[in-house]
Amino acid sequence: VQIRNREFGFKENVDININFVEYYEKIVLEYFNKGTNNYLNWNASFQYFKKFVGKTMSSRNLSIEMVKKYREFLLTTNTIKSSKRKLAQNTAASYYKHFINILKRAYKEQIISIDLAQHADYIKQEQPFREYLSEEELEKLWNTDIKKPQIKRAALFSALTGLRFIEIYNLTWEMIFVDKHQGHYIQLKEQKTGNIQNQPISDSAINILKKELTTSGKIFTSLKYYEVAKTVKNGCKMPEYKKK
Repeated sequence: VQIRNREFGFKENVDININFVEYYEKIVLEYFNKGTNNYLNWNASFQYFKKFVGKTMSSRNLSIEMVKKYREFLLTTNTIKSSKRKLAQNTAASYYKHFINILKRAYKEQIISIDLAQHADYIKQEQPFREYLSEEELEKLWNTDIKKPQIKRAALFSALTGLRFIEIYNLTWEMIFVDKHQGHYIQLKEQKTGNIQNQPISDSAINILKKELTTSGKIFTSLKYYEVAKTVKNGCKMPEYKKK
């Protein structure tokens, strides 16, 4: 009854103690069950937290000092896959941000009594150098056979338009317009500002969309982020592309 009352904001002298590693994993599994496109990143962040604390850590042992030490750990540790390669700063920043979100949720659910997230200093992200495929490489990619041709078409459409995965995943025919002045364009709504902008697209990009054989609603009907990420990453490592 005391624990239940805590859910309604009443302060009771109840000291909740759980395995915080299992709590972290449970939240990561929620992202997997929802089928969200950032599950892999969340799972990777969990693996590094487990690397830092082991399989068990009492929620009572969470402290400001421990949060600082975990931040330093991410900035200095090597990758799980290679003991000779340091974890990139932007990757560390992403994983640490997930950890802070876990702390926020734990405080909200009264798993911990101190809002540790308030005392966490985010890791600053560096401006990354982005690798691009040349026109010749894009043509090779188009002529390469893969198990799921829709992934190839989505990747080429992204290269021709600059759209991100989530924008392509949510793309519908109702968002595409054409007039004699602008030609074909996509009407996009910015999530942060709510502003509407028109994104011009070429005839080549439109022809790719037509190959999906859909006429209304979602255009790419069966895209899954982890399949796309794995396929594109492996494809760009092929000798003919020579990309990292």
